[in-house]
Amino acid sequence: MKPNNILVTHPIPDIGIRLLRGQGYDVTVLQDRHAHPPEVLKEQVRDCDALLTLLIDRVDAPLLAAAPDLKIVANHAVGYDNVDIEAAKKHGVRVTNTPGVLTHATAEIAFALLISLTRRIIEADRYTRAGKFTVWDPLLLRGDELRGKTMGIIGMGRIGREVARKCRAFDMKICYHNRKPVKPEIADPLGA
Repeated sequence: MKPNNILVTHPIPDIGIRLLRGQGYDVTVLQDRHAHPPEVLKEQVRDCDALLTLLIDRVDAPLLAAAPDLKIVANHAVGYDNVDIEAAKKHGVRVTNTPGVLTHATAEIAFALLISLTRRIIEADRYTRAGKFTVWDPLLLRGDELRGKTMGIIGMGRIGREVARKCRAFDMKICYHNRKPVKPEIADPLGA
């Protein structure tokens, strides 16, 4: 029996492709890193059983109609706004996404930006690269500590909670606003 055909619309980490091929799937990876024109995707997906997309790929009724063997659209993204869910249902195509995979990364980036801003890291880097650093000065680009500062978090979902955990590690105070009440068992251990 011929392995199922999977179209991956953009390069993803090699480990993902190796896992699919290791299970016997026939995997085609499109190499363009930009959004594909609809006619290109329609042609490429025509004989596929599975489609692994990014959020820049529009998966709509015409695309689904062009792939009569398609069984699943796996969106390599937290959301699935790029997929017409009703059209997928009509065509009997399952839709999946990857919720939660960016929680830690997003919180870490937010915290990296916070540290960079507070400690003036980018400004100091530019200053040094421009050859302006000539002598150590205790007031030069000093920045400030995060310890004891108050972090305001809008939304205590997965990412907000992860940012709050990082704030606790820096001995910061945490205030938050959430549309719905946050359960005490979530907020209390964070001191929020």
